[in-house]
Amino acid sequence: RRVHARLFFLFCSGLVAPATQAAIVVDGRLDEPEWRDAVQYRDLRVVAPYLLSPTPDSATTAGYLLSTPDGLVVGFTLTQSDDYPRIRPRQDTRADRVAVMIDFDADGRTAYSFGVDLSGSVQDGVVTNENQLATDWDTDWTWAVGEHDSGWQVELLLPWTVAPMRGADAPTRDIAVHFSRTLGATGEQVAYPAVSPERARFVSAFERVNLAQYRKALLHVWPYATVTHDRLEGDQRHKAGVDLLWKPSPTFQLGATVNPDFGQVES
Repeated sequence: RRVHARLFFLFCSGLVAPATQAAIVVDGRLDEPEWRDAVQYRDLRVVAPYLLSPTPDSATTAGYLLSTPDGLVVGFTLTQSDDYPRIRPRQDTRADRVAVMIDFDADGRTAYSFGVDLSGSVQDGVVTNENQLATDWDTDWTWAVGEHDSGWQVELLLPWTVAPMRGADAPTRDIAVHFSRTLGATGEQVAYPAVSPERARFVSAFERVNLAQYRKALLHVWPYATVTHDRLEGDQRHKAGVDLLWKPSPTFQLGATVNPDFGQVES
């Protein structure tokens, strides 16, 4: 029989364009004074089921949005009393989770979804045609979850290179946002603005906001090496290569590979 052993080495470089680092530390605690300057979203309404009633007092939600040189920083503060037991995801079960969807061009065409559940698991995706979510999109962003006696908090950092954006050189940009929270104990969902993907008009109904914009460049380099040993034939092969992702602005991206591994090409 043949036994194949493969070893991969991964290296990711940092941002190539120098910039002042954001004062926000993504640690699941919204304790920096900069959060006082954030745009706040508090009037979340029940949209699943589509009642449009206020958020229950025992499970209040607040969303926060900040623009920093490193990207958009999103925060959630969530109270949760014993009326709503905290539910972590298990197979085929509901879970406590939050999500923010952002239309970076504020034109109602495409939104990008970033979701985090209580255990710290994440899901990202792209929404097109108003309410069609595809989750096979993956991108580079940072998150953290922090729990305390009366609830939990979530922080997200979405780099300026996270998605394509028109007008990336302007000092400000209009975006449209949607904040939501799912209560795992009941399956209820609350959101601001109070629109639901179950309705025909969704992305185009997001809340518009104007924020400072920063130009950012990104360079990722992934060298790899593989060793394959054929025990039947006594043959051993070595292979090395490198993958490159360069994104000098949100409007241009270059991907390249030298001597690619088949699995990497498929990915």
